[in-house]
Amino acid sequence: MPPNAAATPRPKGPGIGTEGLRPYKKTVSSSLAALDCFSYFHLLPNLKSWMPLGGKGFGPRRSAPHSTAGASGLPRHVAVRYRPALMRALLLLAALLSAPAVHAARITPGLEPGAHRVTVAGSGIAYHVAGSGPVVFVHPGGPGIEWTFVRMPRLEKFATVVYIEPIGTGASDRLSDPHGYTFERYVGDVEGIRAHLGIEKFVLLGHSHGGFVAQVYALAHPEHLRGLILFDTSPTTGIEWQKDVASNLEWFRNEPWFQEATDALAHETSAKTDEEITAIFKREMPLYFAEWSRRAKEYAPYRSSVRLTIAPSKTSSDSTAPEQVGVAPVFEVRDRLHSISTPTLVIVGKRDFVTSEKFGRMLHEGIQGSRLLLLQHSGHMGHLEEPEAFSQGIHDFLKTLPPQVPR
Repeated sequence: MPPNAAATPRPKGPGIGTEGLRPYKKTVSSSLAALDCFSYFHLLPNLKSWMPLGGKGFGPRRSAPHSTAGASGLPRHVAVRYRPALMRALLLLAALLSAPAVHAARITPGLEPGAHRVTVAGSGIAYHVAGSGPVVFVHPGGPGIEWTFVRMPRLEKFATVVYIEPIGTGASDRLSDPHGYTFERYVGDVEGIRAHLGIEKFVLLGHSHGGFVAQVYALAHPEHLRGLILFDTSPTTGIEWQKDVASNLEWFRNEPWFQEATDALAHETSAKTDEEITAIFKREMPLYFAEWSRRAKEYAPYRSSVRLTIAPSKTSSDSTAPEQVGVAPVFEVRDRLHSISTPTLVIVGKRDFVTSEKFGRMLHEGIQGSRLLLLQHSGHMGHLEEPEAFSQGIHDFLKTLPPQVPR
């Protein structure tokens, strides 16, 4: 078992861990395989130097000093089957037939690598595509954190990753109604992108607040999910969760940045502009990492580049929550977890102060047959803190899912 991850078995249903993990292999599409056929075509047997051996196979042509004519009037070695020629023809035919079909799948409109935009319910929703393999939608957290903060390059090596910019965030449109940033709206946008792409089933990964959206989507549209990945999230933001967040802050009391970070967290709800909420998040950011002090230089680029938008957080915030927990969206599905039938992977960091192991286990125990991946040296950002164990856990989970039906 890698030293940076640990798996927790579940008494009922299959479990997932990191024991015995093997490095994933980058798959090669059949279109590339077809190109390989052409690359090696010149190495196949040539009729000038290869001939059949008595109709029982083929090999290098030997001299035939007493060649005689057969019933057809041709020399006997010509009258038998030309297996090398047949092999060359079949390989060429296979290459020609397979390459166009796969190439068409790789350029499905809307799934080409790069930035895209689709209109859903009258608003423009931006999304970004990278990688190849089974389709995985990624819904970022916040609400309001732009998509690059949750980019997962290792996941892109074995999946076609669709990074959504939720309504009100990044390049997506803002709503005229400041109270319109609801879970129903977020779920509708995910469904709108799915319908636009013509994908019957896909895997949905939700991080933090995006995990709330993913849970609601799984309850509303189970028929369209191959798999569900709940990453550092919770089934509730009630009093129990709020008290847990306030208590977990004590983990960091002796850190030199503790006072500044907790002060910033307490001022989240007072932010009024995108610039203000971005500055606040940058100050509180060390709280979200298990080993910020030791790895601060490594995380500095993420801190400098992250951007947030304020609009989504103003709709969903619980005004009764204590200021120590920052923006607390109103969310509660604990009594509905048993209704989620989609194959589910729950991922949680051992030192996640905001959606702690306690709530990861709550999801795991509430969703029948779910799998739990506990990242021992991660906080709330396991995709950045333990990227290898994180991506390997997802890779192994995807292998357990039913095959994706081609479009």
